[in-house]
Order: sequence, then C-alpha cells, then structure tokens
Amino acid sequence: YEAVRYYRLAADQGDLLAYHNLACCYANGEGVEKDLDRAKKMLSELSKQGFELADQTLTSIKENESSCFITTAACSVLHWSDQGPEMSAFRKFRDSVMISTEEGRREIEFYYRIAPTIVERINASNQAVSEWSSIAENALVPILNDLQAGCLHEAHARYRTMVMELADRY
Repeated sequence: YEAVRYYRLAADQGDLLAYHNLACCYANGEGVEKDLDRAKKMLSELSKQGFELADQTLTSIKENESSCFITTAACSVLHWSDQGPEMSAFRKFRDSVMISTEEGRREIEFYYRIAPTIVERINASNQAVSEWSSIAENALVPILNDLQAGCLHEAHARYRTMVMELADRY
C-alpha cells in the first residue's frame, strides 16, 4: 500500500493531515496491520494539537467499537474494509430498504439488541475463527451477491434467517 509510505514521509515532515490519514490506515487495517489502539493514540495526539478532523475520526471509531455487530465482525475474515463497497452495500440496504417499513425497523431494533451479545459469545468461544468464517462464506457472501444482483427480498430473507439462527445458537 504505497499511500502508507507517503503518509509516513509527510507525517515525519509535520504534515498533520498525512498523520491523520496514517492513523486511519491503522484504524482500518489498510496497508498496515489493523491497530485501533495505535490509531486512537495518534488521533488523540492530533486532537491535542487542535486538529478538528481527528476529533471527528475518534468519535467515529468509538461509535464503531461500541456497535461491533455480526456483519462488521465477520467482514475481517473476508478482508472487507469497514469503509469498502461490500460493507457500504449492507449499510445502504439497511438505511434505505429495511428502515422504510415498520417490520424492517422492528428487525433493525431487534438486531441492535441481540447482535452485540452474539458477537461477544462467538468471540469468547474456542471456535470463533471457524464460526466467523462460516458466517462470512455461508451467509454474508450470498447476501452480498443478492444485494449486488438487486434481489433485495432474497437478501432480506437470508439476513433474517442468519440472525435468527445465530440468536438461537448464542
């Protein structure tokens, strides 16, 4: 990832935006190994210097950490960036399709209540890696394929089934 090298060079010369962008690379695992602690430390340093964008990025990271749900947790197995096109497709589906109906809003609310517990229990199990791989390959990839093909009803049904099965299991 060539950008990381340039961000480092510019940051070493005092470029605050480059330092911010390098912190984002660590936060997202883009071109470097994902390291949220390092990213937050770098952003806190920038914040202390009055770099406002760092405050916004820190807030975003904290919101994502507090809402690490099933799709986000499994996306690392697939090496999908949290800001990449795959995750954007899932968010767009939630924010434009599911939220448009009363049933969809109830499902989102239910999901937000149970998903953190599911993630926590999967991560605590001795089968976490294989479980996330299974969820990614057997549920999320087919759902993404449905979304990309415009088969929204099928995507919704698959997602609902995945969530209910995980809720029963965990």
